[in-house]
Amino acid sequence: MINIETVYEFLEENQKVFGKFGTLGGGVDHSVHNSGDLDTSFPFGRCFQCCNFLYYMLGAKKRGYQLKIINSKHITMSSYPTTHWFIQKGDEIIDVTSHQFDFSLEDVYKLGVESNLGRTRFMKGKEIIEVGDELFVPTQNTMVLYDKWVKKYGVVEDMTDYYNAWKKSKCL
Repeated sequence: MINIETVYEFLEENQKVFGKFGTLGGGVDHSVHNSGDLDTSFPFGRCFQCCNFLYYMLGAKKRGYQLKIINSKHITMSSYPTTHWFIQKGDEIIDVTSHQFDFSLEDVYKLGVESNLGRTRFMKGKEIIEVGDELFVPTQNTMVLYDKWVKKYGVVEDMTDYYNAWKKSKCL
């Protein structure tokens, strides 16, 4: 079983993989990132990347998990509209970045819709590398993070096929 606290600590330790921060949704003026109105320290703007990593580590759809997004018309951060990603399985909500908000998200989780971002497959040149039955494959950031995870904690069975396909797709 994946320990969520360990995953969060790992993501925080490896946040450089994400770059400075993600993006606020809803056509937000991105100058607010530097306005001083928002705390842009980790995990700000990285909820998708963190959730994408954890979603696949938990086994994704084949284990009954859904990757969901709350639309920017339903949520704000310091009065700025934003999107937010989380994972759901039945009634269970898994949100490793919820603490970036200074309020509870409990009432808005029900407004989340299943979604994902990224590629539909791994490729090496024009060769398609088939893997799994998901519509999307893990993002490049997720795979780079998983490569670091393997070195620190070992293999996670549900990631093995994706990891092997990703390694095959890289020009090694």
